[in-house]
Amino acid sequence: MEHFGIVLVSRTQSRLDDVKQEILRKSPNVEVRTIKFDFTNANLEDYKEVIVKQLNGLDKYVTWLTQILTKEFSDTGITFQVVNAAMVATKMNGADEAMFIPSPETFAKQALNSVGHVSETNGSTPKDLKQLAGANWAVVTGSTDGIGKAYALNLANRGFNIVLVSRTQSRLDDVKKEILRKSPNVEIRTIKFDFTNANLEDYKEVIVQQLNGLDVGMLVNNVGMYFEYPDRFDKISGGTKYIRDLTVVNILPVTILTAEILKQMVPRNKGVVINISSSSSYHTMRYVNIYSATKKYVTWLTQILIKEFSDTGITFQVVNAAMVATKMSRADEALFIPSPETFAKQALNSVGHVSETNGCLAHEIQLYVEKYQHRLLMDYHRNNYFHNSFDYFVVIMLFDMQYLSATW
Repeated sequence: MEHFGIVLVSRTQSRLDDVKQEILRKSPNVEVRTIKFDFTNANLEDYKEVIVKQLNGLDKYVTWLTQILTKEFSDTGITFQVVNAAMVATKMNGADEAMFIPSPETFAKQALNSVGHVSETNGSTPKDLKQLAGANWAVVTGSTDGIGKAYALNLANRGFNIVLVSRTQSRLDDVKKEILRKSPNVEIRTIKFDFTNANLEDYKEVIVQQLNGLDVGMLVNNVGMYFEYPDRFDKISGGTKYIRDLTVVNILPVTILTAEILKQMVPRNKGVVINISSSSSYHTMRYVNIYSATKKYVTWLTQILIKEFSDTGITFQVVNAAMVATKMSRADEALFIPSPETFAKQALNSVGHVSETNGCLAHEIQLYVEKYQHRLLMDYHRNNYFHNSFDYFVVIMLFDMQYLSATW
């Protein structure tokens, strides 16, 4: 592994020495040097003599200077980057670590991961999906509507050739035309397949055989089924046939296609597999029985694959989405119900940063509140923030209404 030498520049030598010792303890093979300099000193000769670098304490100057240098040295192999950070949990700003206030370690790790990809960052930027994938083709199942279609459109916009897999040829053709209209420089292929078909030979003949002729770098396992309406297990509309179809569609494609595509990715040691699950996988949900159970399978399978392939360059991600404004959910766009386009864009921006996500900021906030609501309520109750039991009851009802609106 290549190691960098580190030069620490600050105004207090004792603190510089402490940080140097800490770095050497954690990374004994690097060289660390310190420069004591008080940046309130505006003497240019001191700058030149002590640190041999011209700097200025004004953030805008630093940003503009970096942008200018990026242009001036664009024909060289020198990489410049300016990091316009927001709040980080440091002593200087006195802020504690929180959802939107990362630790210095998290901030530095994500910012350094962006070097060479972008010349200007806020510290956490989308990864280069082409580089992670290692190939130009992306396969998206259930891609003629909703989340799957939004993923396909967004990936095409990022330069991927797309294989659309769904059961209705006319809708596949429509989505193909729409993608080519918006991204005319990519290639689109379509595969008609009904995923209620569990026949392995049909998988191989109709889907796998065509994919084997392409360099597939990304697989988005999105296809899924939901209920006409939630009900008790023995009263599910459509009976055992619907139960069978829902189970097959939600479990078999993600399993078979991942196994087949990995045969390409493993030798290449690169690739991205994204499995669309659901926040219902977090709970044993009454009346959403089969759906919740099958999505738990998708989440656990992905988590297991992340461990099994941790020593490879293959990236896995499971997306435990809450409500998105799609035909399947029958929900309209709202504060915590994003459009498929917004959801897909934010979810894809997280690939390579996190292996498990709720997909978008709205869902992360919603499910964070849901996860900690009972602890929050108990803390408030213990500290007598509720004037009486009725106040406590009202707050619980509000939380439950928020939760039910998100999951039903």
